[in-house]
Amino acid sequence: MPFVDATANAMRQSLRLRLGLLLGAIALLALLAISLATVLLDSATGRGGAINVAGSLRMLTYRVALSAADASPGGGERFELAMSTLDARLSEPSLRDALASASARALLAEMQGAWATELRPASLRVREATEAGAAPAIPGEYRRVVVDFVDRADTLTRQLEQALDSRLASLRRVQGLALLTVFGLVLAALYLIRTQVLRPLADLLEAARSLRARRFDVRVRREGVDELGQLGRAFNALAVELEASYASLEARVAEKTAELALSHRQLELLYAITRTLSEKPPTEQTLREVLATLCAAFGARAASIRTAASDDPGPGFVVATVDAGAGTDLVASLHEARETTLGEAGDFAVWVQRLREGGEEVGSLALALRPARELAVWERSLLESAAQHVGAALANARRLQDEQRLGLYRERAVIARELHDSLAQSLSYMKIQVARMAAEQAAGRDAGRVLAELRTGLNSAYRQLRELLTTFRLRIGDQGFGGSLQATVDEFASRAGVAIALRNGIPDAALSAAEQIHVLQIVREALANVLHHAKARRVEVELSIDTGRAVRVRIDDDGIGMRTVKSSAATVAPGHAAPARSVGEGDGDDRGRHHHGLGIMRDRAATLGGTVVFAERPGGGTRVELVFVAATQFAAR
Repeated sequence: MPFVDATANAMRQSLRLRLGLLLGAIALLALLAISLATVLLDSATGRGGAINVAGSLRMLTYRVALSAADASPGGGERFELAMSTLDARLSEPSLRDALASASARALLAEMQGAWATELRPASLRVREATEAGAAPAIPGEYRRVVVDFVDRADTLTRQLEQALDSRLASLRRVQGLALLTVFGLVLAALYLIRTQVLRPLADLLEAARSLRARRFDVRVRREGVDELGQLGRAFNALAVELEASYASLEARVAEKTAELALSHRQLELLYAITRTLSEKPPTEQTLREVLATLCAAFGARAASIRTAASDDPGPGFVVATVDAGAGTDLVASLHEARETTLGEAGDFAVWVQRLREGGEEVGSLALALRPARELAVWERSLLESAAQHVGAALANARRLQDEQRLGLYRERAVIARELHDSLAQSLSYMKIQVARMAAEQAAGRDAGRVLAELRTGLNSAYRQLRELLTTFRLRIGDQGFGGSLQATVDEFASRAGVAIALRNGIPDAALSAAEQIHVLQIVREALANVLHHAKARRVEVELSIDTGRAVRVRIDDDGIGMRTVKSSAATVAPGHAAPARSVGEGDGDDRGRHHHGLGIMRDRAATLGGTVVFAERPGGGTRVELVFVAATQFAAR
């Protein structure tokens, strides 16, 4: 039939359906057995009560017979109670409902008829006789009726007991049969689980472990139409795909490994070039090391680096060459080549890579290969990257030369300005004094006063020369800006014999090298003025910088004070000396030196783009305060 065929096909294709039917059958059979046992037990419980009622009929019959012949006081009441109880028991519904067979129901009907027609009337007669004064004895006819009724009650009780035993036997048979059936179904379910679930799962687990161990030739034996069979087919298909993928993956891994090794080689080469150029200045020896590294990487026979000027259309100047067995002819071709060229016989090739920095050509890098060959894509990329680093190094070297040249020019300008503002004026003053002394001698007058002034001016010039030498020799050593500042303070404290307190709140990295020198020179000049003119007992030097990079340098002393003198950076161009305006400046005395030092400090403040203020200190003394904005990129923000 179609339905049966469809059901059988569904059971073959679904392991869950087979297990579900088995478990469902076990559950249904257990439910039926429990239900039937419950029904049988309920009926047996009712029959037990009926047996008790039937058994009580015998006792009640004897009680009626005895109480009928009882002439003692209360005998009548006991007789009535026994009669009513027996009558009620014969009409008990539980007794009537418990009778399943027709013979038992007929027997109960006979007992009810015998009670109504025989036993009840006979009992009443015996009781009447007993109450009338007759001897308390049970007549023989009445005894026969009683015994016959008791026999019927015994028969009824046995029939009820037999019916109960029959039902209990049926219950035992049903329970035994259900237990055997459930046990058989459980065994069938266990067998199905073992053969259809556990073994395939163990096979799948072992295959999965083999896959994890990269043994891709393993296959699952079960490939049926049920769920685990479909899983087995899918697993086998996956194993086939993994086997093929792993085979191709090994090739791809080998390819990627080769690519990574090549990338690692390129990175090592670039790192070696970058480290060489960063750790050493770009001298010929440094560039030769770079060229040797490139020759080893490319298998080149020779390499060279040449520089180019923007206004020079020629091939440039060869600054470094490496000959790795190329020979003079190949080296000559290397030096002459301006573009990538091949030898006449094609036995060598010269590859030229332009060196650029910021869009400007700074030179070229050439490699000579013998025998001639084309550079691979990665080799060209590597050559371009190396050329960028070499070009940057050459450009940085050129900028460093320009900066050193500019710094030299500035330093010479500073020296010339310092000499002009100090020694030149002092020498001019002494020249005038010599002319005066010659005129005095020619006139025959005493030139002692002029000679004394000349000696004073000479001493002042000598002192200025010593201070200038100290200024020109000043530099920031290994101790840094803070250490140099502390050394300056200690020097002036020992020379002046005064207490100088230093509070430096500026890190070394907050100021550029030029700013550090200018600040240190201004502090020295201010301390020199204190030493020569202030007559102070205590000096405070405080340096600070705020979040806006504003630097403040303040020197306070408790000396005799001075009149307020201010400088304006707007009227003084950086790198030029401020005009001397104070009385006596340049006349060679201490007062002129003092005003000359103030002018130098104003000029340095203007160079820093700031201002310096000379004012009376609150509470007495002098305050020198320098304010400017730090230009270094490492300043605190």
